[in-house]
Amino acid sequence: MQQLVPLRLALIDVSNDFTVVGVGVAHNMIQLPIGLMGISSYLKANLTAQQLDLRIIDAALDAPDYDALLAMLRQYEPQVVGIRALSHTNHQFHELAGRIKRWRSTVLVVGGGPYAAASPDLIIEDTNFDVVCRGEGEQVMLELLQVLLQDPRSRDFALIQGITYRTAPSDSCSGGAIQRNPDRAFFTDLDALPVPDYRAIELHRYSTRHAFTSILRPYGILVTSRGCPFHCVYCHSLFGKRFRGRSPSSVIEEIRYVHREFGLANFMIIDDVFNFDLPRAKEILRGLVSLQLDLRLFFPNGLRGDIIDEEFLDLLVEAGTVELVFAIESATARIQKLIRKKIDLDRVERSLISAAQREMVVNAFFMIGFPTETLEEVDRTVDMAIRLIDHIHFPYVGIVRAYHGSALYQIALDHGYSEKWLLKHALMPYGTQESIRYEYNFLPNDQLQKARTRLALAFRNEARTERLLAIQRRLFTEEELVVKYATCFGSTIRIAELFLQQFPR
Repeated sequence: MQQLVPLRLALIDVSNDFTVVGVGVAHNMIQLPIGLMGISSYLKANLTAQQLDLRIIDAALDAPDYDALLAMLRQYEPQVVGIRALSHTNHQFHELAGRIKRWRSTVLVVGGGPYAAASPDLIIEDTNFDVVCRGEGEQVMLELLQVLLQDPRSRDFALIQGITYRTAPSDSCSGGAIQRNPDRAFFTDLDALPVPDYRAIELHRYSTRHAFTSILRPYGILVTSRGCPFHCVYCHSLFGKRFRGRSPSSVIEEIRYVHREFGLANFMIIDDVFNFDLPRAKEILRGLVSLQLDLRLFFPNGLRGDIIDEEFLDLLVEAGTVELVFAIESATARIQKLIRKKIDLDRVERSLISAAQREMVVNAFFMIGFPTETLEEVDRTVDMAIRLIDHIHFPYVGIVRAYHGSALYQIALDHGYSEKWLLKHALMPYGTQESIRYEYNFLPNDQLQKARTRLALAFRNEARTERLLAIQRRLFTEEELVVKYATCFGSTIRIAELFLQQFPR
């Protein structure tokens, strides 16, 4: 029976519940749900308003708890709910699905995002999920809705590639058999995707909650490519291992449109590896310079540090780059080989110093506590961070987490860690202060704390802080800097405020 009224679809993001400090009052990173915004615009481009009524819900921003979230769903009465999560928010992912099914068992619950791509078989074992999307979600959601528009109770999903699903509603006697359809080919023409749906969210609300760059002002997010050809063992592979870049002209046109329609001049670029095709990246930056829109660019991830040259750094500055991050992870060749990052450490160090000399805010990511890592190897990584501390504005040292579905998870299993131990290990996000003291780390907690403390002492050097603060205060408000320092310290906002008060403007 064909659907006569619009199908109601709720897309819920539970991936924003990312605690970044663990002592005193915690604060969360909340950034635009750009993945769901992309799905929204794709569906609206292919279905009419008479066919689809869509709502995006950001759980961290819109609902303080499950009861509030369920109240929103009761009011909206969706027939389909899509839930997106990262691996570290898998508890919320499963809990929410269960509460939805207990409220209304006939709702079709679809799981997606990096967690679903990494652990589809684990998710579909949870009978509260009807469908798991194992990759990119735009076409999958469209084809699911096209089936449901013909018959809202149908489970005739056999021709939809890239999903694992139950062949009967989960509220039926059997719950249905589990069917794994063939993989779906990745999008090849990213230029054909519409601009993410900024009108589906309340954009102004995000400017009061800090994102990965800790900015407290309106901003947009750019995804100029998908896929990463590198094989780092700790990372997800939602977009596959083949780099697919948008044309520079499509990126420029998106920025022009978003700036005109929404007045945005701050943009985060969150590609897996923006500069993999260096000539393309340079052409994008030249195009941004030509727009003359006084843009401010942030790269919270996605720059491979050993494929950067001087011309690229100059173009970053000309295009308005405020902040960029170098993901170094480990300073030892053995760990680099173990994690399959294999970055050229000498080239990264030269690029980092050169970027800092251009007075951009340069940050660095390090990871300690890998399976088999020794204390000497941890110390060498911290030594590198300290050696570069006059150039690194904010060094972030994460405690390693091996999430289910990652190659690192398998490495841990191969070294004798049990599934039960690893599931407990992965409960704690790697960036939090609690994670240093966590019972389920690969290295003893006192070693992790000692390493963090050595770096913290170097970071707090008075002369260094005064010099770098002079740069930071030209680019960020004092309120933004408080959040940045609290995040880097792993402290409360108040501790960061007291620290910065020692260095008046």
